[in-house]
Amino acid sequence: MHSGLAYGVASDTASAFIAMNGKISSCPERRARDRARTIIFHGVSDTKVHPTNAEHILAEA
Repeated sequence: MHSGLAYGVASDTASAFIAMNGKISSCPERRARDRARTIIFHGVSDTKVHPTNAEHILAEA
């Protein structure tokens, strides 16, 4: 994944924009699946995607 949200946090455009603003919740079902090696970069100048999205990706990795 590049420049995106954690898998499954959005199901349409509206929920994607909500998630990009950092308003997402963790989903235990996603965490229960197989883990993938993950590297996360979040630019300090990124004004579109809230940094909490990186924290959610890390928590589920």
